[in-house]
Amino acid sequence: MSYDLYSFFKEIQSKSNDSVKELIIHQEGGSRANKLRKESGLALIEGIHLLDSWMKSDQLHQIQAIFTTAKGLEHTEISALLYRVIDHFQDAGLRFPELIMLDESLHKLVTLMPEAPLLQCLMKIPTEVKINYSADIVILDAIQDAGNVGTILRTCAAAGFEQVICIKGTAAVWSNKVLRAGMGAQASLKIIEAVAPYQLLTDLEIPLLCSQLDEAMSLYEISSKLEKPVAWVFGNEGQGIGLELRQDGLGVKIPQVESVESLNVSAAAAIALFETRRVRLSSIT
Repeated sequence: MSYDLYSFFKEIQSKSNDSVKELIIHQEGGSRANKLRKESGLALIEGIHLLDSWMKSDQLHQIQAIFTTAKGLEHTEISALLYRVIDHFQDAGLRFPELIMLDESLHKLVTLMPEAPLLQCLMKIPTEVKINYSADIVILDAIQDAGNVGTILRTCAAAGFEQVICIKGTAAVWSNKVLRAGMGAQASLKIIEAVAPYQLLTDLEIPLLCSQLDEAMSLYEISSKLEKPVAWVFGNEGQGIGLELRQDGLGVKIPQVESVESLNVSAAAAIALFETRRVRLSSIT
């Protein structure tokens, strides 16, 4: 490269700096982090893989600030990625994100992964997301575990389901835990949150398929329904899918050995979504 990477970064050395305080709040999670995300409109992504995912999804314009340390800039993968980011903004003539090099003493304060080289980004949370209610949709009904939500989002992206609607009570998709579990899936999905069931049912134009155990058809008996756009619903870990959605949808179960505990919701989602994909791929050949 023909330029000095360090010259693009400004230094922060004090833990009393407002940016450092906000990074700490993002990492702590909980209500303070939720409040900060709502007030700032920004979420924190961390690590080489997540920044690379935003780049590959052509979403770098959402990045508002990038944080690393001197050791981070010396890391081969990080420096190579940052050169690509800088080149992208220069070539596109876009306003640069804020590039900040934190003092090494701040590293462990702002991350939950202190052994890894630091690379964090504040990115703008998409707010004007338009859902096509006649195309495939995945609906998460009050799924509370962040790991489950992130894993399902990752499965959605892999299975080609690009639209996700989160019913009120679902774990925040832009929280650190969900972002880590999603492994960059959020960058390629259209997601809306805190939707009430009646709002969804008013707009929905496709069949509603509810993943459940009782009063349900076998997943492997509804292939004809899976050939066209559907809205898959996956419910709360303990309570399942709410009555309002169940009354309006078709119950679908995954046949399993009866003596075995029911599948984790993220596992059930993976089976259902990839069975949908299998049916459609089979119909092409």
